[in-house]
Amino acid sequence: MSPFTLYLSKLFRSSQNPAQSEGMEAYLKNQFPFFGVKAPERRHLQKLCLKKHPIENADQLEIILYELWEKEEREFQYCGADLAAAYFKLLTQSQLACIKNLISHKSWWDTVDSLATQTLGLGAKKYPDWKAQMTHWAQDENLWIRRSALLYQLKYGKDTHVQELFSFCSQMASEKEFFIAKAIGWALRQYSRTNYTAVQKFVDTTPLQALSRREALRLYITK
Repeated sequence: MSPFTLYLSKLFRSSQNPAQSEGMEAYLKNQFPFFGVKAPERRHLQKLCLKKHPIENADQLEIILYELWEKEEREFQYCGADLAAAYFKLLTQSQLACIKNLISHKSWWDTVDSLATQTLGLGAKKYPDWKAQMTHWAQDENLWIRRSALLYQLKYGKDTHVQELFSFCSQMASEKEFFIAKAIGWALRQYSRTNYTAVQKFVDTTPLQALSRREALRLYITK
């Protein structure tokens, strides 16, 4: 195991808080154990670890990410998602496979959405091949991979590839899976901040699930 992961494990264990872990575990339906280290303190410990064991290249980053995903406590995966975003410029074109692996293992919205909207979104702007793969991701059997294809442009704003966004939403519109229907609505709602008229027209002409439709127009319905 890398020095980074070993030292981070030591820091997390010395800071664990059982009184907080119970609530954190319940929030994620008791799917993952927690140390009980909340985000501000966790990020402070991550900085201490990085200062002592800096990440210098893509291979080192990938090794650490896989190690963090093998650990039981959820704080390790949160650290991995933070690192993947902070050091995405180290990632090479071939390491999309690594990000896909992280998204499809120990999957829940908390880590998936972070990886999709940050690392995947940034990488798809940098590497045309990453962006090209999103068409395949939108058809993947894994719902979290499909959700990531819907959400990777979430922070693109005016740079959103609108035709692709609407195509993916149409393609998955009939799915009754909550996390897909919710993601469709979220992606459309976010783009409506840039072009509400286009989103309204799409919603009016596309047979979406009620959840997707409601979420897509929520900003304006509530006004």
